Amino acid sequence: MTNSPLYPGREILVFIPGFFGFGSFGPSDSPLIEYFRFARTVIQATRAVDLPVIVHQPPPTGPLSLRAASLHRTLQRLLTEGHEDIPVSKIHLVGHSSGGVDARLVTNTRYRWTGGPDSASRAQLLKQIGSVITLAAPLRGTPLAQNLRPGMELAIPALWLASILASRHALSLAGHVGLIVEAIEEFVIRRTTPEAELIAKLANVDAQTARDIRRFLDEVIRDHRLVGDLTPHAMTELDRAITGADHPRLHSLVTVAPKPSRSLTAALALARDPLRSALYRLVHSLTRGAPPTAARWPSGPWIGPRPAGLRTDAHDASDGIVPTWSQTLKGHAAAIVSADHLDVIGFYKGAGVTFLRSESRFDDAQFRALWTRIAELIDP
Repeated sequence: MTNSPLYPGREILVFIPGFFGFGSFGPSDSPLIEYFRFARTVIQATRAVDLPVIVHQPPPTGPLSLRAASLHRTLQRLLTEGHEDIPVSKIHLVGHSSGGVDARLVTNTRYRWTGGPDSASRAQLLKQIGSVITLAAPLRGTPLAQNLRPGMELAIPALWLASILASRHALSLAGHVGLIVEAIEEFVIRRTTPEAELIAKLANVDAQTARDIRRFLDEVIRDHRLVGDLTPHAMTELDRAITGADHPRLHSLVTVAPKPSRSLTAALALARDPLRSALYRLVHSLTRGAPPTAARWPSGPWIGPRPAGLRTDAHDASDGIVPTWSQTLKGHAAAIVSADHLDVIGFYKGAGVTFLRSESRFDDAQFRALWTRIAELIDP
């Protein structure tokens, strides 16, 4: 399929999920759990012209080289075959978390991977890339990756699974303790994923959706080399090799959440929602670490008021997963928002879906403002 002056083709937006990221679970026409569902709604409502949105599905915890190769194949296919029988003339990329790293690498002319395109093909593809937007991306790595240990690498996905299932409003900790323990044992001790029947019971989903979730988790068990790729040391070495060759329309948005506190409010939240509150406290503690020399504290406009006492320049400032110092390349943020790592893709208390129970107080107005800002950054 080729473009022509009479039928020049359409622009398209590609969302790229991050670490443990997924597209959707459930029937394709009405998925039960969807990574970018809320963001898609705001983007499409904000844009004055139709902008089709697709979600790329990378290897969830595969190495950066495989994730980049996978994204490149998706972009090539869109440019070659079009979308819904209409040619594609320009592609915009929005990557959350390590999906933002994927977007940076595919559009950086110095980054190469085994079996990748030659220089001419790469140059042609880059001519058709519009904006490249990263959100809460570990562009300089995260200490969480280096602090994960064997066993912990699998315990985190087990807890993540429990949080995903909780988004279905089906997981009652008191009523499912035995099933949760059984699922964690499958991950950590047996190094296998829970059976689909167990997932279906925990999430109260149909058998097909449970099988979809299990296939996704199988990928995590088989290959989690992404953990090693995202350490600050590994990302420093990578940046040294590719710095100076980034896409000219690369924009980064920064997230920073309050540190877990010992306040009465925090204690009540822990009592009401122990699983997700404990998960946030765990990953936030594992994310602390001194920044690399090249890291710069971000500056930029805030979306919503900057909370009193919330500092972005502290070594332990993070969104619970990615340090604040890691989320830009040169210290300039297109926007900064007080939110945890998953608030910004729509999984926050006000939306009724929460994976991490932080104290960010992120709300509907901030969510709409954030994604409206992202829509504004998309190259017209």
